[in-house]
Amino acid sequence: MYDLIVVGGNLAGASAAIKASEKGLKVALVEKNKQPFDPAHCGEMLFDVEAESFNLDKIGCKKNEINKLIIKIPPKNYIFKFKKHRILIFDRNFVEKKLIETAEKKGTDLFIGNKMTDYKTPYEIVLEKNETIKGKVIIDATGILCQIGKRIGINTKLDNRDIGVCIQGRVKGNFDENSINIWFHKPYAPFGYAYLFPLNKNIANIGLGIPGGQKYDYHNILIDYVKNVTNNNYEITSSFMSYVPLAPPIDQLVKDNVLITGDAARLAHSISGGGIKNAIFSGSLAGIISARYLLGEISSLKPYQDLLKSKVTKLRNEYNFRRKTIKNDDSYLTKYRVVIFFSYIINRAFSSIFDKTISNLSKNEKFILKSLGESNRIL
Repeated sequence: MYDLIVVGGNLAGASAAIKASEKGLKVALVEKNKQPFDPAHCGEMLFDVEAESFNLDKIGCKKNEINKLIIKIPPKNYIFKFKKHRILIFDRNFVEKKLIETAEKKGTDLFIGNKMTDYKTPYEIVLEKNETIKGKVIIDATGILCQIGKRIGINTKLDNRDIGVCIQGRVKGNFDENSINIWFHKPYAPFGYAYLFPLNKNIANIGLGIPGGQKYDYHNILIDYVKNVTNNNYEITSSFMSYVPLAPPIDQLVKDNVLITGDAARLAHSISGGGIKNAIFSGSLAGIISARYLLGEISSLKPYQDLLKSKVTKLRNEYNFRRKTIKNDDSYLTKYRVVIFFSYIINRAFSSIFDKTISNLSKNEKFILKSLGESNRIL
């Protein structure tokens, strides 16, 4: 029997496996895909302070460091310039491969390209071809479907409006590699945003993030936006459509011997759909708490839920704000104009305050991990 089985070899799952294996636990990592998506099903954007856990320079990951953000809320453009910090567009596929490799080097047994078909409480994971493995603790890192949580009676139901539709193309063209472009709302991203994230001057991730429950031809809208930002000079080399949670975090992150993490726990930002930082943090925390419990250092898995309380509260408040703004066009645009305008004023007139705000993006996560005697670095 394994001490710990992690189902889902994504950012959250691999991080959990690494942290638990470092503590000497016997760990299994189950991932249905044989290889991480290439290109990644992701915009691949983080602030530099959020990317510290990946140690990108040390592992040799390609990245584009950007110091300008252009946000368009029709008819006005707001141009943000970064003095101290940078926005990074990084190679997520490379990072995910490194995470899996690191987990294996630290002793994790990999079940890659092997889909979970069932979970029989409390210990048994059923894989394809009726292979079974058992674990004392189970971590659900299965993404938006929350497959184990659903099987143990946790409410995982999502309203259509709480499912983010992401459609993105990897596009060849001529880009300003020092600028990110974001367009709020119509005509390209109703109640969401369209984006252009340049990997370099010749390649960019261009996509849309839109709440579900709307009847639109997403593919044609994406093409229209690509034409707009490339002056109709482009080549789409690949594309994907995926779904991210825009819902508030689930109420119960721990039940019996199961912990739920990452997108499965709905720990993504409901405005942007971004969940990379929270996936790494919650996955790492799940691995650490599981190890401490199995090693007899704590009496239950409940500290995982307790330590995520402040993050859960913050994400719920963000969700409530988003739902209030999407009643109609005027409500949506008015509220976001106010938020963006004041952020713009702070960026231009009080740059030190703006820099400090970015510096603190991962402050709470670092504090929690430090209190446990742990580093925020996963690679």
